[in-house]
Amino acid sequence: MNGRILATIALTSLLVLSLTVIATPPEAKRWALIVAPEHEGGTVYEDALDMYDYLKDEGWTDDEIIFLTDGSEESFVDGDASAEEIYAAFSHLALNVNSIDTVVIVLGDNGAFGTEDFYLISSDDIQISSWDIGLQLDAINTQDMAVVVSFDYSGGFIDNLAGNDRLVLTSHGIESTSSNAYNLADGLTEEDADANEDGVVSFEEAHSWVAEEISGQSPQISDNIYGEFTI
Repeated sequence: MNGRILATIALTSLLVLSLTVIATPPEAKRWALIVAPEHEGGTVYEDALDMYDYLKDEGWTDDEIIFLTDGSEESFVDGDASAEEIYAAFSHLALNVNSIDTVVIVLGDNGAFGTEDFYLISSDDIQISSWDIGLQLDAINTQDMAVVVSFDYSGGFIDNLAGNDRLVLTSHGIESTSSNAYNLADGLTEEDADANEDGVVSFEEAHSWVAEEISGQSPQISDNIYGEFTI
């Protein structure tokens, strides 16, 4: 066998290998960010823990979940809910998430509003505006994202957080400040919330179920994803 034939065979093998590598799709990953600034007298941590437990029950690992809260020594907590840690977590997602990945973001707090925007208040009392959080979400390249905002005035976050391929759920309306009885994990683990009876409770179904079970909060939804959001 002469050198030209050997070279042709080698080149063909390399081409086939290259095409095989190119044709292999990347593996979809899962990412969650749970933010629970613990202010005095709040129940933010307990509600966040319910969502964490739900994700774990669905097979998510601690490596897939960033949990930010204060005053907890649990091994699954990745840091406090300071503004610096919150922005660092968003940056981590922006750098690592791919378009086929699934992303769940849960923001809990007391909430606040000002003359120009609505705010999440970090554990170090820094106001993070809905506009700024919207920019952080826009930097995360995924076609499958759910954002749960659970605190007073959270309905005011809808306009700035809504986007293509994104589901946004809030516990309250724009002006609602009633005691927060909204806990999405309650709906996600409730069989009766499965409205279409397909055996899986979607985030949309859980939101609708919880909204019917509570009063005085006017939960809001912005649904710009294909189908329903499940994990």
